[in-house]
Amino acid sequence: RYLGNPVLSFLGRLLYRNRIGDFHCGLRGYNRASIQGLALKTTGMEYASEMVVMAAISGQKIAEVPTTLKPDGRSRRPHLRTFRDGWRHLKFLLVYCPRWLFLYPGVFLLALGLAGMLLLARQPVTVGTVTFDIHTLLYMAGFIIIGLQILFFMLLTDTYASRSGLPIVSARQKKALGRITMEKCTLAGLILLTAGIWLSVSSLHSWAAAAYGDLVPQETMRQVIPAWTLLIAGLQFIFNGFFLGILRF
Repeated sequence: RYLGNPVLSFLGRLLYRNRIGDFHCGLRGYNRASIQGLALKTTGMEYASEMVVMAAISGQKIAEVPTTLKPDGRSRRPHLRTFRDGWRHLKFLLVYCPRWLFLYPGVFLLALGLAGMLLLARQPVTVGTVTFDIHTLLYMAGFIIIGLQILFFMLLTDTYASRSGLPIVSARQKKALGRITMEKCTLAGLILLTAGIWLSVSSLHSWAAAAYGDLVPQETMRQVIPAWTLLIAGLQFIFNGFFLGILRF
């Protein structure tokens, strides 16, 4: 009443641009042929959300008639299991909306990581009494790697959905997907690997110049961390590109 239904219904309206106030009302009226055409798949309480979401995605007309809730007069315990069924609803809402599940978090983390790495790759940055140095740079590298992989999950999910006939990929998205190929991903990966190897060799030369002795971490890690990030990103492009190719066979 106060958390599950209002929050999940809000997420449904946000993710799917739907104006329905209650995604979980059990009293539904629908056209038989239209609802059968949606090919609904869920088997639990999330069926209520699936019906609204798939109808919205397919462009069907949906109307909501206000009603008044009354206490349940049945003597048996309700079938609803709050946390389990709430999670099933939330999982469905996220899985059928890759933009919010993958795209937006991936773009945010990748942009944050790139901005932080560009700022810290040359020198520490001091804000007030706080200094951000190589330790923060390492976290920025992690954000880049994680953000990039999340975006690859978006690409692979859309590719699978498109080939499986799931109606969660628009025509514009399908057109954009067609421009991303295994060959392009592999080429991008090789370029990143080359840059990472070049930086790694440069770091090795710096170590050799110090007779393979102790180095100053605040200096050397500014080469090592970006080099390792480029190497990992290159491998991500290559192997995710091949996975993309497998999905398209």
